[in-house]
Amino acid sequence: MCWFSLSPFDIRSKVAPHRVIARQGRPLYLNVELTVPRNQEPFLARLYVQSEQLSTSDCHPHTHSSTDESVFASGDVVTAVYNIWPRPGRTWSASDFQVVVESAAEVAVDTTFLNQFELEYLSLPDIALPTQQEAFAALLRETAIWRKDPASRTTLFVAPPGAGKSHLLGKLRRKLASERVEEIYVDCETVREDRSFFRQVVQDLLPLPSAILDAELRDSIRHWCDAVGIGADAAHDVVEDLCGANDRESRLAPRHRAELLSLLLGQRSSVLPQVLIVEDLHKAAPSLLSLLWQLASAVRDSGRGRILFLFCTRPYASDTSELRTEWLSLLGKLAKSDTATLLTLDQPTRGAAERFLSAVVEGLETYHIEPIITAAGSSPYALREALLYLLLENVLEVRSDVSPVLSVVDPPRLTNICASPKLQQATQERLQILFGNQPEWLRRFLLAGAAYGRAFLSPVIAHALGIPDDYALDEAIETCGRWSVAAGSTDRRNWIEFDHDLIRDAVLRIATPRQRQRVSGALYEQLKHDAPEGTLARIAYQAGHAADALEHARKAAREAKRSHRLDDVVEINQLAIQTLDPDMARLSVPDPTAEYGFALDSAIRFATPARVPDMQPHEVDRSVLSLLIENLDCLASIGSGSSGLSASTLSEAYMIAARAGEDEAEAHLAALEGRVRFERDEVEKALELHQLAERRFARAGVKRSRARAENFIRLAICYRTLGEQERSFEHLRLAMRSCVRADWSVLNKIRNNAGAIFLKRDWTETRVQWEKELAHARRHHLDIRVVHALLGLSFLDLFERDLENGAEKTRHAIEIIQRLRLDNQSVRAALNMSVYHIMRRDYDQAFVWLQDGEKTALRHRIGRRLWRVVSNMGTVHELRGETRLCVIRDRQAANLLLRSGEADAPAPHGRQILALVNLLLRRNSGIGTEDPAPPLPPETGDYAAIVERQRAGQLPDLMGNYCVDLPVGPRFLLTE
Repeated sequence: MCWFSLSPFDIRSKVAPHRVIARQGRPLYLNVELTVPRNQEPFLARLYVQSEQLSTSDCHPHTHSSTDESVFASGDVVTAVYNIWPRPGRTWSASDFQVVVESAAEVAVDTTFLNQFELEYLSLPDIALPTQQEAFAALLRETAIWRKDPASRTTLFVAPPGAGKSHLLGKLRRKLASERVEEIYVDCETVREDRSFFRQVVQDLLPLPSAILDAELRDSIRHWCDAVGIGADAAHDVVEDLCGANDRESRLAPRHRAELLSLLLGQRSSVLPQVLIVEDLHKAAPSLLSLLWQLASAVRDSGRGRILFLFCTRPYASDTSELRTEWLSLLGKLAKSDTATLLTLDQPTRGAAERFLSAVVEGLETYHIEPIITAAGSSPYALREALLYLLLENVLEVRSDVSPVLSVVDPPRLTNICASPKLQQATQERLQILFGNQPEWLRRFLLAGAAYGRAFLSPVIAHALGIPDDYALDEAIETCGRWSVAAGSTDRRNWIEFDHDLIRDAVLRIATPRQRQRVSGALYEQLKHDAPEGTLARIAYQAGHAADALEHARKAAREAKRSHRLDDVVEINQLAIQTLDPDMARLSVPDPTAEYGFALDSAIRFATPARVPDMQPHEVDRSVLSLLIENLDCLASIGSGSSGLSASTLSEAYMIAARAGEDEAEAHLAALEGRVRFERDEVEKALELHQLAERRFARAGVKRSRARAENFIRLAICYRTLGEQERSFEHLRLAMRSCVRADWSVLNKIRNNAGAIFLKRDWTETRVQWEKELAHARRHHLDIRVVHALLGLSFLDLFERDLENGAEKTRHAIEIIQRLRLDNQSVRAALNMSVYHIMRRDYDQAFVWLQDGEKTALRHRIGRRLWRVVSNMGTVHELRGETRLCVIRDRQAANLLLRSGEADAPAPHGRQILALVNLLLRRNSGIGTEDPAPPLPPETGDYAAIVERQRAGQLPDLMGNYCVDLPVGPRFLLTE
């Protein structure tokens, strides 16, 4: 197999030329070895590459230190890497380039191309809509500001799918390269987690070929660690992380890698400013996002070096199967940070698309433009697809060095195409033309790749389909590259990537159901002993092997649950549910704007529904019900227990449980519905449901079970929330008696809630209970419970004014939250961090955390935490002098707590009163007096008077602990 894109350090010594495809906006790399003869006197020289067909801005060194003059001596062997940005429209080879040694003295040296290639590149000219031009100008301004600034800078570039962000990043990379600015480029399509990112950046900085990054480097890396003051144990971990096997578990956390990279990047960029570009960040694992966040902070705090961090992602509201909710809020935090600049690119309007087409295509009439936009849409990607389709249909042609860059050559045929339905499926039609001119096996090859994923390992696919001729395969894949269908990965050898999700979908849509099943069946036979269980479940389902798909899905779900990847459990279980009962596919939500954007992989959506044979209806009901209940448990843990998906899953589960006569399951579902109500801050309704669940458990004869024990715990929480501490203790004791032996998670929850009861009596006892909870959770490796304990102890630290310890515990919890994707707990963490920053008078940073918490609480309907977030927001607005916004937030908090318009709304209780006291304190100081006063509970005025007399310690239930003296006067800060 050839490599269809060459990495900077892909050295293939003295081999025949390789046919390669350069992707638009990405360079090709030329590795050159220069040897100085033994008898040559030392000389001073500068090396560069030139080509008669390219300008100097198209050929330049990858490492720009080599642009300086250097001393060369007898016997020196020097390897240099050059970026080549070839232009479309011709075939290139190594003979088109010449290495020049610029020296005052006459010298003789030998040069060898270590990697030779031939390149064909067919694509559209560089055309851009006005919205793209404006975004590109903003990117250039950002780089100009950074180049004048001695400090590092962070820019987040956000654009929806198809808006052209990759195209603009490619133009920017080329511009920076022509200005001799060094870059490190990472594509999250192939580099998704922190360890692979760490390896790639270290490799770029050393720089070394990937083949050398192995045991030969261990001593050198160990010496480097020693030189920068890293201890022996930590140095061993670094060596193993870089040089060890990929499947070996690493002991380095993202923050450790961030610290090491900040040293390397800081030192390197102090001499040569660096641009670190990370594209498609929405596809990264949480660990990588955590590393980047901490890396940017570490570089900024150290003050060393000059780095432009340029992160590219989709909007945070988007949430497809590749966009996980747990780190979107962190992206949003980065965007709102005062240390980062947010640049956005929106989809253009229809009018902008019309003006664009008129400007770039000579001879295009209004009656052509309207059907093109109607059929293809106004996004840059869609318009590019339509124009490329028309170009390949020979109704348009490319004009050289003139404007417009395209012209109509066959107006009658163009009119016919615009009037036909073909233009509505430009991508699909273009692929059908490609397949019509290529052998049948190419269609099967790409179809199998699409069944595997957005990126796939080409030798595996070829072997599965019985394609033995590598040369023919290379030629066909190059054709796909020229047609902008697929090209090789820049980071992983032999991996092929589809250029866009729409292309992968079109490949799947073109195929008939029988073709999809046949190709997926061959792929499954090839992979069934080696691939991950989740991948095998998807491929087996597409192949129609329902029983195998179900078995793999069950194994994958167990693996995901052991690793606490609970959102993966939900997705895998949904596949299993559809395998058992295809009608249940309605539970998946394909709309990325849905409140919980859960969706299956597109390959599953296009697959013919498969059902496990020979299962009796009652067996199907029992199995589906078990999976639905497990999904509800997982959704509750990750923060979606009150979402629309939870509600629809509950509805389906109730119907199945009633049909199957499963009394215990109905009891469990009532308990889960109670949790939904509690998350929405409907405590009385939650209490009724948990009481109903307990009666059903008792009627079903359930004595010891996790479900019943957890229902007792939820009852205890409801009673505690309503101020009935003794009944809360009583139900915790009942939970102990109904708990399954050695169910450490349930026992840990009991300890947590016992400590919470003492919050109104004795914080010392609360701390004792929660510290025991933390030790217990760590001893039994209960990471989710560790988060609960850390956030609780952080809460105590913050209000006992031990701010740094409180913040450190919350940051540790956030690391676990990001790894386990626990949105529910992320709201608690955001509240804690907002309190920390308010107490430190850092109001802007506090507001950033509160915005993150509000976004997550709204998305998952976590009402019991939303009112806390909104109340703290009102306080921050007051501290920042934003009176109008403060009044709006107070009104929102009052509406949440008083529930205007609800006849049976419960009266505010407990700490809910404190949010209303804040409102009253602000009205007493003159804020919001123009609004009619809401009907406040009588104790609100009493509490406000006590606070104004500076006697907050006299408030009942230790509520005075939450009162903080701020520049605007005493206010209550709220967290949980």
